[in-house]
Amino acid sequence: MWVILAVAGGLGQLVRSIQGVYKAVERGEPIKISKIFWTFCFALFTGAGVGFFYPDARAAFLAGYAATDFVEGLVKGVSIGKSQEPGKTQ
Repeated sequence: MWVILAVAGGLGQLVRSIQGVYKAVERGEPIKISKIFWTFCFALFTGAGVGFFYPDARAAFLAGYAATDFVEGLVKGVSIGKSQEPGKTQ
């Protein structure tokens, strides 16, 4: 069951990656294969992890689709907050 949930999470991320590649091609931006690989690996882990709390392939798929963007946004927000000096705004 864990493998099915991990694969569902990975498929969710692959759908998200295909959308990202399409946008990058339209904009003429380079495609980062390593980023696609690592987000896929993270989505496998996320899909299996969601299965611990809610063993449903649909939930694992959605977690794989959304979790990577959530974590990436969280990391960007934290890194921006640390780079600003206290009391100054940009």
